[in-house]
Amino acid sequence: MKYIFKAVNFIIPAVVLQVLYFFALLYTLSNLSPLIHFVMTALGIFCVFFIISGREAAIYRLSWAVPILFFPAVMGVVYLSYKSKSAPQKAETNTRKVKSSAPDYIARYIENTAGMPPASYSDAVYFPQGEDFFKRFLEELSKAEKYIFIEFFIIEQGKMWDEILSVLVKKRNESVLVRLVFDGFGSLYTLPRGYCKNMRKMGIECIVFNPLRSLMSFRFNTRNHRKTAIIDGHTAFCGGLNLADNYINARRTKAGHWKDSAVMVKGCAAWRFTLSFLTMWELLTQRRENRAQFMPDLADGRDTASVWHDEPLDNERVSERILLHFINRADDYVYIITPYLSPSEELITALCAAARAGTDVRVMLPFIPDKFVVSAITKSNYLPLLEAGV
Repeated sequence: MKYIFKAVNFIIPAVVLQVLYFFALLYTLSNLSPLIHFVMTALGIFCVFFIISGREAAIYRLSWAVPILFFPAVMGVVYLSYKSKSAPQKAETNTRKVKSSAPDYIARYIENTAGMPPASYSDAVYFPQGEDFFKRFLEELSKAEKYIFIEFFIIEQGKMWDEILSVLVKKRNESVLVRLVFDGFGSLYTLPRGYCKNMRKMGIECIVFNPLRSLMSFRFNTRNHRKTAIIDGHTAFCGGLNLADNYINARRTKAGHWKDSAVMVKGCAAWRFTLSFLTMWELLTQRRENRAQFMPDLADGRDTASVWHDEPLDNERVSERILLHFINRADDYVYIITPYLSPSEELITALCAAARAGTDVRVMLPFIPDKFVVSAITKSNYLPLLEAGV
């Protein structure tokens, strides 16, 4: 009987039924009472004016305004319900914001928006394959003395996670603090229900980001796609990898060989990743941390890096702004490798403009997709890019 109540069999059908019931109820009420229909229509029109005057991305405003114009009585109420279930208040990365003194434009932007000034680093390593990352990751985890912070979109039981978990349990038995965050939807099919309880029994502090519930929630699409790990504040990993066997080619998949990459950085820049994790942890626990206790002794490195995080809790599209900055100022080339290509209109325009200006613009994508729908969306963006010379 336990399989009946797994998320794939219970939660998603329950959410779908509630959505259908909600729409049917609104439609019935609006038809039964002219006054209710008038009020709901007026609310829909008000919502459209509110949406088009907002600061969100144009595609976001359009995705709400169009259905409300066609079905004002129903979609207006849906929109108000969605807005009323807003995310918790944004947590600050730093306790105090100051005007940036960084000489570079993009470094100043990151400092002023994300609260993270440029930081030096003593070492940086690029891992072109998941297998390379995994080997070094286990080595660095085994060196932890104070704490390990892990935050990933997908965690899946198997060879990769089992070996990592074995190290985490060993370090926890050595009194190392271990904290774990994974996404409620990303890990929906890869971890059993109540997995955090199992982690806590092992002494690992664990939180699920926005777990998918059987009751309808309009925050379903607020997801945590971060893939970072920090060790003692002086070593940090980030990249496109998730903690699942296909990312290290430990099992065969229909998509064939899995290509993904990651970066390890050591030094003061790693502390920026620590601040990013603590910001998310405070947001999820609604409890302020004493960050000084996590601060390691770090010597300045020879090189400098800017570290930032993006989040859905404000209207600032930090990552997109940074990408636009680099694309618009590229002289020689722009090379992009990504599993999915679903850019905003601004990014498509920037890539096309760069190609037409003579910049060598190339985008590498997987020939065999792992998600059919996302692949169809990706291919729909090919034509304007190809016509521009990308």
